Amino acid sequence: MREQTFRRYLLRRYSNKSTALTVLSDMRAAERRLGSDIENYLADDPGRPLPDDFKNWERGAVNRYREFLNDLADEDEPTDEVDEKTLMETDRFSLEVDLQRALRGNLAQLAPGLTVADNGSERAVATGRIDILACDSRGAWWVIELKAGTASDRAVSQLAAYIGVLAEEEGGEMRGLLVARDFTDKARYAAWAIPGIELKRYGFSFTFEDNA
Repeated sequence: MREQTFRRYLLRRYSNKSTALTVLSDMRAAERRLGSDIENYLADDPGRPLPDDFKNWERGAVNRYREFLNDLADEDEPTDEVDEKTLMETDRFSLEVDLQRALRGNLAQLAPGLTVADNGSERAVATGRIDILACDSRGAWWVIELKAGTASDRAVSQLAAYIGVLAEEEGGEMRGLLVARDFTDKARYAAWAIPGIELKRYGFSFTFEDNA
């Protein structure tokens, strides 16, 4: 996948950055499922059907990529630039989308017995959108907030606000979990001062294969 060019294409196509970056994240997932670069897969037949095990959202992303390739065939590869601040913001957002998708399928890595409680999409509350809402085996609510890079005390305040609104809407026991690459000292102190909020770092793992 020509990721940088495709990303610029999506940012021009969609006024909503989150939509553009969700498509990009879905395209990465599609390539992982495919096990090869999408352009190699489509090289001999641009309309080549996808394997049966592909999810609908992966198929949608591949269709967007087919349109991207068609547009490139009709004109020179776009050279207009998206400003660097926008690219940095979309990199961060894209990582958060990938992180959210990975965690939704592996909530037990965060705490035993957690299950998704938001039907697979971010729950909207008065103070924003909760990245992941889960329940544990005792019926307690878990509000999970994800941050790419280092989280500040503002992220802890944001999480506390989500918990407050949800407690008013649903009642019951509330827990909060902030997942980030690292945390500022202010974030650590803020979390320690609020009962029920935990911090957890994420990391990356890699696998290596022979290039046949």
